[in-house]
Amino acid sequence: RGDILPERFGEGRGVVEAVVKLAKERLVTWRGVEHTWKDVLRQVEKIPGSVGALTQQCQRLFRAIKEAQLTKMDLRRSDPQAIERICEVFLAWQERAMTNSNSVQKAIVWKVVGWPQLGSFDFADMDICLRLVDRGGSGSDVFLSRAEALVKEKTTSPTEFRGLLSHIETMLFFLKYAKSEDLSLTHAEFRKAAGEVDPTVQSYVTWAERRYPPGAELVSLSGNRSLMDGNDVTAVLREIRKPSPLRGQQDGVGTFREIFFQWASTMRGKFNLLVLPHHTQVVCLLIFQRFLEAERLPTTPHALIAQVGTGEGKSMIVAALAIYVVVVLRKKAHVVVDDETLLERDFGTFKRLFDNFQVQVP
Repeated sequence: RGDILPERFGEGRGVVEAVVKLAKERLVTWRGVEHTWKDVLRQVEKIPGSVGALTQQCQRLFRAIKEAQLTKMDLRRSDPQAIERICEVFLAWQERAMTNSNSVQKAIVWKVVGWPQLGSFDFADMDICLRLVDRGGSGSDVFLSRAEALVKEKTTSPTEFRGLLSHIETMLFFLKYAKSEDLSLTHAEFRKAAGEVDPTVQSYVTWAERRYPPGAELVSLSGNRSLMDGNDVTAVLREIRKPSPLRGQQDGVGTFREIFFQWASTMRGKFNLLVLPHHTQVVCLLIFQRFLEAERLPTTPHALIAQVGTGEGKSMIVAALAIYVVVVLRKKAHVVVDDETLLERDFGTFKRLFDNFQVQVP
């Protein structure tokens, strides 16, 4: 009947033939997917003797899930309990493959299996995400609680897990050592680096030190103030917005203070953690401010490049500087990144901050 059917459509015969061909191809694919995931379920009814064997079956199952998504196949139509049964397999693997099985890992598995479009996210990505939260003990409670909240957030997709989990770890690391930061030492390092550059740039460094001297730190972190306590965090946020009264000087941080406040508030809302700019970031931004606002002379540099070390917050510096250029200087800012993945990740991270300043992003 498949050969006769198209003849009934006259001039539309070619279209019908194409549709029928596509339908047949998709049916073959669906049958293959169904066979694969049901075969895997049969294979693991008796859990394989090694983690490696179970891992291989899970990889097969994950590929079947991706194939089903690509071909718009609803696994529940062939088995209403499909998602639950698939999760059981992945959770059995997670229990055996991870050192510290926990509720965050289980939440990741459920989120991944139930997510409608995984895109480029594959089994290796899920494995990495599970290992990022593969930790236990009282020292991990804060990290795991923040991680679980993010994973369970309805709008958080699996493709965001890796970046967000790494971000939490970085934030907690810097919070741990925030009270140890020394502004005097920061300025000393900038003076040391400036000794090998153009005299005009040296003057920018000196100007930044006058604007942000020791004793005029963005916030005071001395005493018993806890950066994990809700009341203390609220007090710190208020202080970020409040200029330092040091020697009656005008606030040296200026517009950046509001940028720092909005950034800290945004990150607190997303991660329930306090994010403070490092002294390195503040000084670097002030140097760029001086460069951008200084009078243009024949000896004035036409460009200024900052070499920022790993973990010192390049993304935050770029985002804050872009907002400053657009909001204060009323100019356009172009952010160029050589890694498309990092570009999308950082843009997503700072999108809410841009929105707070009504910065239009094409």
